[in-house]
Amino acid sequence: LRGMAEEALRQIADSGILAQGAVVVLEHSSREAPQPPSGLNLFSRHRYGDTTVSFFSCVA
Repeated sequence: LRGMAEEALRQIADSGILAQGAVVVLEHSSREAPQPPSGLNLFSRHRYGDTTVSFFSCVA
């Protein structure tokens, strides 16, 4: 299941369903730090033990 968070972000960014300024909230394992694909910008990340919540904004 490793890499699923990053793949999900890529699919969302590539889908064309996000308006500029839209926010994507991703809950994932703290052992992973998904990098934003083109079109998304990481603006906040909060760790809660084994879980991290990352916030991305649509810039495309």
